[in-house]
Amino acid sequence: MAEYYSQRASAGLIITEGTQPSVVGQGYMNSPGLHSEEQIHGWRKVTDAVHARGGRIFAQLMHSGRVGHSSLLPDGVQHVGPSPIRANVQVFIGDGMATRRCPSS
Repeated sequence: MAEYYSQRASAGLIITEGTQPSVVGQGYMNSPGLHSEEQIHGWRKVTDAVHARGGRIFAQLMHSGRVGHSSLLPDGVQHVGPSPIRANVQVFIGDGMATRRCPSS
């Protein structure tokens, strides 16, 4: 990712892909986070590479809300969102598409 983003440093301001600010914000498989020491360290490599090439980078925060699948979260963690209405969606969970599944569904 450091190479990918640093290759675009000449664009001026880079706005990253959607990045979840908390573990409960993950609704999609392999989406980047910014809530653990390991993730912060990884993003530091990216930002350092962009800055080294004269670019500026801004993390676009994204929280999937009620859209997601329980298999993408640690045990006992549930998706939350601003609406009590269940989302009628499917998400990719690694071995195919699955209907959103949370304890309230």
